[in-house]
Amino acid sequence: MCVIAQFFLKSGYALNMAFRPITKLDLQKPFCDCVVRDESSIFIEMCVIAHYVAFRGCIVVTFNLPTTQQRRIMPYPKYDPNAPIENRFLAALPPEELDCILPKLEEVELEFGDKIYERGGEIDYVYFPTGSLFSLLAVGPDELTLEMGVVGREGMAGYPVFIEDSISDFRVIVLGSGKAKRMTTADFVFESKRNETLRQMMLQFGRLRFAQASLASACHRFHGVEKRLVRWLLMTSDRLQNSEIPVTNTFLSYILGLSPKEATDAVDILKKRELVRYSKDRFEIIDRPNLLAAACNCYTLIRNEENSYPVPV
Repeated sequence: MCVIAQFFLKSGYALNMAFRPITKLDLQKPFCDCVVRDESSIFIEMCVIAHYVAFRGCIVVTFNLPTTQQRRIMPYPKYDPNAPIENRFLAALPPEELDCILPKLEEVELEFGDKIYERGGEIDYVYFPTGSLFSLLAVGPDELTLEMGVVGREGMAGYPVFIEDSISDFRVIVLGSGKAKRMTTADFVFESKRNETLRQMMLQFGRLRFAQASLASACHRFHGVEKRLVRWLLMTSDRLQNSEIPVTNTFLSYILGLSPKEATDAVDILKKRELVRYSKDRFEIIDRPNLLAAACNCYTLIRNEENSYPVPV
């Protein structure tokens, strides 16, 4: 919770927390009652996390949502498709800020399975994908993992640096091979302090990242394996802009928090419904309309959050 609280305090949003014992009523409350669907949807992740904690532990966290008038009004960055960089996050920066950052970027080629960060490890560089795709994995006891989000050209990896924390909260693995730009942590901290639009972009990206992670947590808790796999396929396909998704069965089990056999069984269900093909460690979506129809509402909620983000996802 401390990282989330830091994000909201840094954003200038009002944040009030109250802790109380869990009750039977809390456990009976359906998930959909917890989701904020109005203009305060920036706090959707808080509400979902609160009830996820309720199901996992012994407390419920409640938040008093501020009105629009109570929030800080942020300048809205504008994505420029003609910017001299393929990463859309950086392409939303004004030319004067981008010109400060470009000389400090180094291009790297990344391969499927490369480890960018280890959970609890030092962040030496922040990464801006230009053709690659990253998977953010939560790591639990006995090295059990669960994917909390994916990052492509719309974002960056190394967010804790922005809130003055050099330790990674996720294991970050390359999901899609390709290129990325990277910058030293020291350079990024310096640029984020002196460039206002970059700061605002980081706040917007933080909001999207928390929404992804909290809704992914809720999806893993409340939905079956098949729907979780469908949501992942759609989210990954959106970012790759491709109906083909390379992933091994072993890595798929890491993403979904399953055994390899359970992951195989889930894939077989979609294959029998003729929604996907899977062979040689590669998915191919062959019926996207019906795959969308098979998705849980979590995918729609995540897409709604992404649609409010300043750059295309």
